[in-house]
Amino acid sequence: MFTNTDPTPVPRGPVTAPHARPSALVQGLRNVAAVAAVLALIGTMALVFYAIRSPRGGPPAAQSTATSSSGPSALQVTSVTMAVTPDSIAGMACGTIVSVTYTATIHVAPNSGGGTVQFTFTINNGRAASPASITFAPGETTKTYAFSWSGPLPADHTYPEQGGIQVTSPNQLTSPLVGPTGQCTSAAAAAPACGSNFAGAASQSYQATLTTAYGTVPLPPQSRTVPNDAAGGQRGYDLCSAGTAGSVAAFMEQSLPAYGWTRVSASGGIETWRTSQGSINWSVADPLDWNINWRVPLG
Repeated sequence: MFTNTDPTPVPRGPVTAPHARPSALVQGLRNVAAVAAVLALIGTMALVFYAIRSPRGGPPAAQSTATSSSGPSALQVTSVTMAVTPDSIAGMACGTIVSVTYTATIHVAPNSGGGTVQFTFTINNGRAASPASITFAPGETTKTYAFSWSGPLPADHTYPEQGGIQVTSPNQLTSPLVGPTGQCTSAAAAAPACGSNFAGAASQSYQATLTTAYGTVPLPPQSRTVPNDAAGGQRGYDLCSAGTAGSVAAFMEQSLPAYGWTRVSASGGIETWRTSQGSINWSVADPLDWNINWRVPLG
């Protein structure tokens, strides 16, 4: 058996450790850094694009999303108020000529675009009506319309009556009815001083009505009649009545409709009234000598 007795050591190379892998924490930090770098690059590109879209470097002007206010609303009548002048006829003598004015105040909804209100008005409690209209400018809320009745106050207190309006467009609405309160004061009419043509016995009694070929005609109080026919089928009567020409005419105009008569015309002091059978004419220039006449066919 042999042994090495040489004291010189044998030279050795450097000791190299095996290759080690990086830890999980280090790898995670590297990933975070990579993501941050990508985000920074994207942010830089967005700023460049933003600057190109906004030459002055500021943000673009905000776009208004507010909507404009609504426009004018459609015309709509909300109410009608009525007034009458005079508000009373108490104490006035029957036969006094008065003028009664009815005033309608028409209210419409605010902020309207304007337009026309159509309606009818009455002066006799709705038995008859006449058409009318009034125009509102944009934004207007009230307008007034006046209508009237005039004539002698009748002793039977049939006039003046209540008046009002009825809206038909743009919507429907009926106003209250108003009229003067009270009644006129009646005085016993003096007997008429009729002319000599009424001196006959048949003409001495007063008549309440007159029979014509086309219907019955009411006569004013204390009326006398005498026939006054003419050639060519002309028939008629002369009349003598108490009161004035105005009170006699007012009585006829107010009383004839109740007997089925309708006024056709009024011209030159002569009024023409008709029934389904035919027509009559009458005129009152003098209450002591006035006339009713009609024409019949010649057979």
